Amino acid sequence: MSTIDQVIAQIRFQLEQLSANNAHHEFEHICRHLARARICGNILPATGPVSAGGDQGRDFETFRIYLSSSLKNSTGFLGLASNTPITFACTLTKQEKIKKKIQDDIESITSQGEPVQDIHFFCTADIPVGLRHKMKEWAKNNHKVYLEIYDGQGISELLSDREIFWIAERWLKVPYEIYPPAPIERGKKWYINLLNYWQNRDFNPGNYADFSEIKSAIREATFNQKIKDDLSFWINLFESLKENTDVEQLKRMCIYEIAVARLRGQNSLHGFEDDLKDYFEQINHVTEISELENMTILLTYCAGANRVGHVALNVKDIIGWISLITKIIDDLLIRATFPGERCNLLQLRGYIYISLNTFIEGEPKLNKAVQCWQELIELVDQAPLFPIESLSDYFTLLIELGFDRPEMDELIELTDELLKKRRGDSAVAGKCRDRAIAYRKHSDVLKAINQLHSAKLKWFAMESLRGSLQTTLMLSQLYRDLNLFFASKHYGLITAFIALNSGDKDNLDMVTEGLLCAASSDYKAGSFCGFLNLTNSMLTSYSAFSKKKDPKEFDEINWTLFHTTTLRALSSIILPDLVNYIDSITKSWNMDEYYNELQPLANDQWAGKKLKDIKKNLGKENFGLPWNDVSKERLFKFCALGVDWIFKWNNSYKDNAEAEAFLSAFQVLLAALGGIDLCLLKSEVEVHLDFIDSWNYTYESIPSNERIIWKLAIPKYGTKSSRKSDIDSWEGIVIACATAILCESSVYKRKDFLRAVDSVFADGVFEKAFFAAPFVNAYKTFISEGEHISRPFRLTSFFSENFVILSEHEQLSWVDSDGPFYSVEMSHKAISNRYKNAFSSIEKTIDKLVRDKAFWGSVKKLQSECWKDWHLLLAISSIAINYRINQMRKHLEKPMPLSKIKQITEQQMIEPENEFSISVPISEFSEENLRHALQMSMIVTLNQWGHANYQQTPNFSAIANFISKRYHYWDDDTEHRDFGFEMIPDLEM
Repeated sequence: MSTIDQVIAQIRFQLEQLSANNAHHEFEHICRHLARARICGNILPATGPVSAGGDQGRDFETFRIYLSSSLKNSTGFLGLASNTPITFACTLTKQEKIKKKIQDDIESITSQGEPVQDIHFFCTADIPVGLRHKMKEWAKNNHKVYLEIYDGQGISELLSDREIFWIAERWLKVPYEIYPPAPIERGKKWYINLLNYWQNRDFNPGNYADFSEIKSAIREATFNQKIKDDLSFWINLFESLKENTDVEQLKRMCIYEIAVARLRGQNSLHGFEDDLKDYFEQINHVTEISELENMTILLTYCAGANRVGHVALNVKDIIGWISLITKIIDDLLIRATFPGERCNLLQLRGYIYISLNTFIEGEPKLNKAVQCWQELIELVDQAPLFPIESLSDYFTLLIELGFDRPEMDELIELTDELLKKRRGDSAVAGKCRDRAIAYRKHSDVLKAINQLHSAKLKWFAMESLRGSLQTTLMLSQLYRDLNLFFASKHYGLITAFIALNSGDKDNLDMVTEGLLCAASSDYKAGSFCGFLNLTNSMLTSYSAFSKKKDPKEFDEINWTLFHTTTLRALSSIILPDLVNYIDSITKSWNMDEYYNELQPLANDQWAGKKLKDIKKNLGKENFGLPWNDVSKERLFKFCALGVDWIFKWNNSYKDNAEAEAFLSAFQVLLAALGGIDLCLLKSEVEVHLDFIDSWNYTYESIPSNERIIWKLAIPKYGTKSSRKSDIDSWEGIVIACATAILCESSVYKRKDFLRAVDSVFADGVFEKAFFAAPFVNAYKTFISEGEHISRPFRLTSFFSENFVILSEHEQLSWVDSDGPFYSVEMSHKAISNRYKNAFSSIEKTIDKLVRDKAFWGSVKKLQSECWKDWHLLLAISSIAINYRINQMRKHLEKPMPLSKIKQITEQQMIEPENEFSISVPISEFSEENLRHALQMSMIVTLNQWGHANYQQTPNFSAIANFISKRYHYWDDDTEHRDFGFEMIPDLEM
């Protein structure tokens, strides 16, 4: 049996044969594919033969790639992409002349063409280490480029890597059989048996049975990283089968499998173009839908590979093949009569509209694809054998590729219903989870959360409990992505609680995972004591339940230790009294060996930092208020839906559990409302939480013009109602209070607000906020009262509520689009009416005002702030009307009823000003009064747009911002007469 050293020696020998035979072209291919596999993927060959120097010394070079930023998490084609200009050169020059050859090529590369930063030089000669270092230094000093040299020995060692050994096979003719077999532990048992069988065979594959066996193995090797090194062996078997069979269909099947394996496993189809052309030129001879499907998929692969340089096919040929296969499928659809046949064709036709249409026209025909799939879903009940899972999987693939559109949602829902009929809830749950992962890859966290909520309910049974636990764990992570840390902590604790109490030992490892998520949520929230105490519980569960023995192998534990040392370093600067507290906790972890390695690094990172710098750094990390769980009153602040939410409560052990339970439900509700226009005011809402032992809960709004303030008195969890007829639940009270807070923060009328949130409640918000086990119970299971009361610390005045504000996730941002009732026509009509009605009631007053120097100065300043003439008229009219009404009231013996005041106000607004009207002093129209008058009129403007303000003391700045952003208050205007506001009067007359 050969060893790797023997393989390297064989490759080295064959490289020498290239030099002997002057095989420049073959060596260039080897170097280019080696560079693609190990240096960067975006490489193109240079023009001009190597030996003639027509390539300016550049045998191949990188091309600029624009996809890496948008596909930065992808593997495959862009996995080795370079955005730095790199040039590659290769030569068969002998050792004695190699120094001059390298220098000459570098001179040529750097003196012409596009500038480069790196040059990678390949040669078959062996170069001593000393000479290599000198050449690198020479290139840096003389040409300011980085030089890397790969000599014959280095290239041989690189090509001996099993994953890219196929390059040596193809261009150096090194037989795969000399390569040592893969270790047995690297594959599945069936795979190892199959590999051993075919490696020890004394015959070549020759029929469909052989094809089937090899197909299962080659696909496993293509997509399983651990055994990808075996891929060339399986490709060679298929090559042998292709040559040995006379059956054209089997030949095509072999070509398909080889192409997929080479492209998906080795990132290259170069050298396989002739086989591909033979394959696609037989499209007219294909009649089976399964083969047409394979051809369509391979055509999609080839079109993409051709675009990024992994195969060299003629674009006209590709377009011709696409047109031909499309016509064949369309013809088959016309003739198809059996439901099953038609379903298969419709699925394939929809796929072509998305994938191949994009290659020709640059964009998919999603609407056409949706029509195909809609018809398919209507037919599928008549085709009981049609694999509905495949359609569901394809929808998930579309989401992964970024083709998610609103019209897809209904199709996905209908597909889930069909799958549920056939396979049950568990099968649908799996598809929901897959879609959630796809949505998360594209940062659509809200859709991912909705999919997981569906999955967790469908999986919540003993036989599928692990799937449900994995789902709740992912929900914890997704809520953390949204900066909703109490909702995240809730699902982390619930995961741990259910796993601990399930009675299934196989799920106990999920206790550690759940507690880790809960601890990380507390850390991000700035609840550092909670983080330390939950870490205590997590490490205890790890010791008891984890299958890993060495904590250092558990990345999350290393993460925990890293952040604990960071907290200690910060505390030594901000709150030194906390250092002993942290040390007392970490001492019980028995992890001094690891902990003591990290602490000096953390100390160095924060040493000498000033408080303002610490605040800035914590803000960048998007932390909550640091150490917000150590003072007598707890304060937590976060931002969602455009509102800065401030919650305050007594920081006792029991109240803390209750308050966090309320906040977790509130944050789950906010996430469920994400993307729905609630017409919330962009403002601050402060909520004081109190927890009582009776069922007589109250919620009270406290007057304030600066922010909305609530005082809530909520029953503690488990409190029983004394009224037999009372059907309310604690969960119902929590959601009712949360909804009331949101409603008052909105300028929707009550009926409109309830209509807006109705879909969320219909979608099961209770099941999302309160799942499986009460938060309070889970909290008390993993955090003891003794741990909580051991926090005798007080925050300094430095930690004000504005120290850090958690940033708002973009999917929970304030809606700033046009208001739900806005239209340009309505806006212009309202403004025209204001010009007409307001002017008539103050016409004579304006004649006086426009000649007043002080008023004119105010007007000019207000106009510089975007005041239109109708704003000025509205403010002047409001001041005049209020002044006249107040003058009338002075002469009354009894106070004027509000209804009478309203009646007189409406009359004054439409009554033309005349000589009998009460004259208003010019001094009343100061800049301050004008601003105040317009501000007060904004409530009326809000009402005119169909909204309402329910605050006792309106937040005028928030209302002004709302109508400005959403109803173009400062932008819209109409043609109108000249009121004199633009004219410069002769003030000296």
